[in-house]
Amino acid sequence: MIKTTHNLLEELSLVISQLSDEQYSSPCLELEGETIGRHVRHITDLFDCLIEQYESGCINYELRKRNTIAESSVTAARNSITNILQSIQKSEKPLRIDAGELSESQLQIDSSYQRELMYNIEHCIHHQALIKIGMRQFTHIQIPQNFGIAPSTVKFRLTQASSSS
Repeated sequence: MIKTTHNLLEELSLVISQLSDEQYSSPCLELEGETIGRHVRHITDLFDCLIEQYESGCINYELRKRNTIAESSVTAARNSITNILQSIQKSEKPLRIDAGELSESQLQIDSSYQRELMYNIEHCIHHQALIKIGMRQFTHIQIPQNFGIAPSTVKFRLTQASSSS
């Protein structure tokens, strides 16, 4: 899963590197006024939570830092991605997830580092799909064919294409 994480985040970094800070931080009609930068920042915030709270053994995604500089600066976002890539390699261990605002009581759920890494990967793919929609307005941007598409969907499409041949 580390390799998948690297691939996804490196691809994200390459895609956003084609944008100016103004394009990156401007509201997108297709995203109901949200910006590409906010989606990127949201992705990196959750990965940062997992990395920063790993040692404590308890992860609370509600306590993310919300790095607003990464919302408006492509360079800051890419630096955040680089930091994640340098820190994501961790040993498997049990974790507790604090449900925080999602629960009426202090609910904690058993998890593990690999499970949370998988959650962050799926979360990243979901937001990449939204980012791709927001980037349609920029005709000069090169977006990889499978950007924002789950690997299982890519695999399924390949099997469908080969069976119809």
